[in-house]
Amino acid sequence: MLRRAGGLALVLISAPTPGLAQSDWLDVGQATAPRDAWPVGGFAVSGRNGTWRHDIYSRFVPFPDAEDGRGFGHFAIRKSLNNPEGIEQVVWADEETCPQVLGVMRALDAFQPPQIDIWGLRRRIPAEAGLYPAAPGPDGNSYAIWVKAQAQTADGAFTDLTIAGGAGLIKGFVEFAEGQLAACWSRDIPAGFERSQR
Repeated sequence: MLRRAGGLALVLISAPTPGLAQSDWLDVGQATAPRDAWPVGGFAVSGRNGTWRHDIYSRFVPFPDAEDGRGFGHFAIRKSLNNPEGIEQVVWADEETCPQVLGVMRALDAFQPPQIDIWGLRRRIPAEAGLYPAAPGPDGNSYAIWVKAQAQTADGAFTDLTIAGGAGLIKGFVEFAEGQLAACWSRDIPAGFERSQR
């Protein structure tokens, strides 16, 4: 749920929007994508130790002996310290060396974006108010999740999506993903994800 006290920001982007700060998450991931992979999205946590971003990439792998072009996505996640001087301290995890990567992808796929609830607009309090589960409180960090052309609006249109906040389900997802991947990070670039465009 979108709650004013939670400090949540929601951005739906159906086309590139110059000057939109939240689109930077998408832009950086796209600009640093490996040559034969495309950016799926990512997540980040910002705090006293800087902003750690986790960019998710996918590359197409054809099924063996498939003549009809069928295949599957091979996912890799790059973790880096995002600072004004650029991205550094890069480590990687991919699904072949870390099965937890697919668990993180499934959790992201199942993530429910917040409902827009403009404070002060409703004049009557709905009967079900107050029945929402309590969300984890803010801890001084901010959290973000973004996807590139992976979200859909009610009419089926594909969109970019960026959401950010300091508590609740966004924080819960980022902490879950970081915990799942904690033992997986390696400085070795996974096979197929070499040669950045930069």
